[in-house]
Amino acid sequence: MAGMAERHLDRGRRTRQRLVDAARVVFERDGFLNSRLVDITDEAGTAIGSFYTYFDSKEAVLEAVFDDVRDEMWHARPARPAADGCRLPPAAADRPARRIPATSRHRPPNGGA
Repeated sequence: MAGMAERHLDRGRRTRQRLVDAARVVFERDGFLNSRLVDITDEAGTAIGSFYTYFDSKEAVLEAVFDDVRDEMWHARPARPAADGCRLPPAAADRPARRIPATSRHRPPNGGA
């Protein structure tokens, strides 16, 4: 029975993190004021009800996004090579949709030659 409870907790943690990651994408794309909860849950692939399981409001998920950003800055990992050899910051390497703007800011060694 303990194994089942642990799997349920892991699934809940993953769902919450998907919502936080999706909120970050939506806030960056649309801005906080223009973002809607349905946009966040669509991006996360969850139902609106799941959002309210983890957060009271859009402001609450924004706070969680800020916590993630703060943790990324305090515990920065070195950039790692992407599949194409371009070195990307960890956040961009972890989120393929962010590769395009990231690659324009981070040039490969030797100017790509």
